[in-house]
Amino acid sequence: MTLNSTLLDINFKPDCASCSALCCVAPAFDVEQGFAYNKEAHIPCVNLQEDFRCGVHKELASCGFSGCVIYDCYGAGQWVTQKLFPNINWRDSPQQAEKIFSAFYRVKVLRELMLLLTTALQHITDPGQTQMLKSKLFEIEGLCFLTNKLTAATDLSSVTLQTMELLQSLQATSAIARLKSRQNS
Repeated sequence: MTLNSTLLDINFKPDCASCSALCCVAPAFDVEQGFAYNKEAHIPCVNLQEDFRCGVHKELASCGFSGCVIYDCYGAGQWVTQKLFPNINWRDSPQQAEKIFSAFYRVKVLRELMLLLTTALQHITDPGQTQMLKSKLFEIEGLCFLTNKLTAATDLSSVTLQTMELLQSLQATSAIARLKSRQNS
């Protein structure tokens, strides 16, 4: 598999048109985070319209929602909406809302880890390290599909810890290799 494979073609850009506005409902937010008011988790933002679009999207910052401008779900919203719950949404199926929101939280964390791994892949040249990164990336992508089985926060914490340890070990190994290379030149 080359670095131009589908692993590096994963789209982490949010696609709000393919989402049911999960970032506007699932998380809590407050004034200190750059929002115009304090909102509890699982309550729709006051600006959310019936079509899952934001009523003040074009003026977010000037309306006091700079937190929305900088927020990034790494594509978790459309992943959950299109792949995990393709025929339902939190508004039309309130009995499924908790599952949808929980999936969104977990997939957001997993997608962020995938982005870190994908970024690392673009900088690693060692075939063994590349394979380790790809293996971890495949594992995490699979967990995005099995997100309802990641029920305990410790499961997600464990995946995060393992991924960060892998990245740190590769960073240390790379630094040592660069030092050795400089010493030999």
